[in-house]
Parts: sequence; structure tokens; C-alpha cells
Amino acid sequence: MRAPGFWDDQGRAQQVSTRYSRLRSRLEDYEQLASYLADLEALMEIADEECVADEVPEELAAEIEQVAKELASRLERLEAARKVRTGRRCCYACICAGRSRVASL
Repeated sequence: MRAPGFWDDQGRAQQVSTRYSRLRSRLEDYEQLASYLADLEALMEIADEECVADEVPEELAAEIEQVAKELASRLERLEAARKVRTGRRCCYACICAGRSRVASL
């Protein structure tokens, strides 16, 4: 968008700018999703190390559940947004603390 002459065609420049904004927002959503997943993986590794007699400390279990719920919520929102954009049915995975599911929409 900084290229010489980019803004000479206002209509085209506006289209490119709008598309750029949408793609940047989607990329940020996916980066945040990846961050939650990395946090969840790290917490699961800690839980594995701190597990005593197959029991995870309550505070750690609660944190894992919170991160898993937030990850699942964000994943569902991204999936809903994708369905709105494409109008297609699809299969998705739900990541939940203690269980998982796969469904076809």
C-alpha cells in the first residue's frame, strides 16, 4: 500500500486495503489460537510432571480447564466466522478439558 501510485486508483486501493485489514484480523485470530494451544501444551507437560498418583493438583487442573475452554471458544468462533464467509458445511474438532469431540456441521 506504500507503493508509488497505489492510491491513484481509489476504488482498487480501497478494495486492497479492506482485504488487507480482513486478512490481518484473521491472522491475528489464528496467532492467538496458536498461543492458547501452546499454553495448553505447556500446562499439560507441567501436569504430567506434577501428577501424583494420577491426580493433577487442583489449581493446575483449573488453569488447564480455563485455557482449554478459552481455546475451544475461540476455535468455535473462528469456525462460525468461516462458515459465514464460505457458506459450507464442514467437520471440526472441539478441544475440551477431559474430553474431545468431532462433529460434522
